[in-house]
Amino acid sequence: MNIYLGIDPGTFKVGWAFVSGRGALLLSGIISRSDFEEFLLILDNSNWYQLKPFVVEGFIESLPDVFQPEIILGGGTFSKFYLGLLQSKGYIPQIVSEYGTTLGARSLYWELHPPKGIRRLIPISLQLPPREIDDLAAWKIVLNALVLPV
Repeated sequence: MNIYLGIDPGTFKVGWAFVSGRGALLLSGIISRSDFEEFLLILDNSNWYQLKPFVVEGFIESLPDVFQPEIILGGGTFSKFYLGLLQSKGYIPQIVSEYGTTLGARSLYWELHPPKGIRRLIPISLQLPPREIDDLAAWKIVLNALVLPV
């Protein structure tokens, strides 16, 4: 089973998403820039339960016990910093454009969490997700790299 790790690099925080080869979201979260090296240690050791404080979507149990994901890094804001950290740990990520990933992440959010109640009457294009969506932008980065639709 191919598993991809999408990374949406930012100045202060990083969205990450483990995605199946078919494009399904397995696990995602958001970490601060200062926690990224800890995230890489977790990745090195396959100690997935240490990700629990950072998880936003999905279930840790959906990940295999041990695997080596193909890393896909968004090439936008501050990506050179994260590329350097990844390369220092021996990872060679594929770098892809982040163009349109924020809007794509909004769409993904509403697919996962359709509006309820009176919010169903408001067009999705006029609504903002009630949480940060950097993790879903990381998912969208993987979908774009795999050329899979939302």
